[in-house]
Amino acid sequence: MGQVEGKVAIVTGGASGIGAACATTLAREGAKVVVTDMDDPGGQAVVDKITSAGGEAIYLHQDVTLEETWPGIIEATERRFGRLDVMVSNAGIGILCKAVEMSLADWRRQTAVNLDGVFLSVKICRTRDAANWRRIHHHYVIGSRSSRVGGFGGLLRDEGRRAPVRESGGNGVRCGR
Repeated sequence: MGQVEGKVAIVTGGASGIGAACATTLAREGAKVVVTDMDDPGGQAVVDKITSAGGEAIYLHQDVTLEETWPGIIEATERRFGRLDVMVSNAGIGILCKAVEMSLADWRRQTAVNLDGVFLSVKICRTRDAANWRRIHHHYVIGSRSSRVGGFGGLLRDEGRRAPVRESGGNGVRCGR
């Protein structure tokens, strides 16, 4: 127990892999965790693992690419745990093929999950409760395959415009990767 004792965290893409590891580690360190994913059995299994170890967690179904789902996720988190301190924008996919063989539909789905999901998590958290935004620590995860094809560069680069993750860093929000 320690670094996140008493904090409340949302972990998107928390049903497996890095997301599941983030969720269980946060819970082991004392955080209350909201696991979101589209894999309902996998997400519930992570929550069951956390609660059987004495932690507090809930699972919520979420497609991170749908803007309209975000307010409900934040509201459910605050209703259950009273606050939100940590957002781990982990949801990501990697279409395992050469880029030249990828369909445009697959490319768009991959970039929607890997980029739009992070963008929406920043946007919704920040616009929903500006007074508390400074206490939300926003993290995103870069996977090796998905970062090479449709990765997260668009959220970090400042090429004549403010990238959402960098923009938030100036407000005392800690952004990590």
